[in-house]
Amino acid sequence: MFGSTLPPKNVSGFLRRAAFKFSENDVRHWLIMLFADRINVVEGIFEDLFTGRVPNVFAEAGWKGEFKHNPKGVILRASLYTAVTAGAVYYFTRNRRK
Repeated sequence: MFGSTLPPKNVSGFLRRAAFKFSENDVRHWLIMLFADRINVVEGIFEDLFTGRVPNVFAEAGWKGEFKHNPKGVILRASLYTAVTAGAVYYFTRNRRK
């Protein structure tokens, strides 16, 4: 048996129920399920914060092991994320003069 005995809840649960309106051989089913998984991660972080627990996202995502076995890739990815975030911050906070 796979899965959980708990029924789906919140936005991710709504998306999962919507996904099963499509056949499992339909790409829409799997795209909605993938999106629901990503939403469920964010919901879990908020759930942890609301219960007073601060999640250790760095450790839970496996960055320590990734850095141990692929340091070049981690540094490259972190640099890319930093550059994209800095560019977005610059774009949205600059003065828009005409």
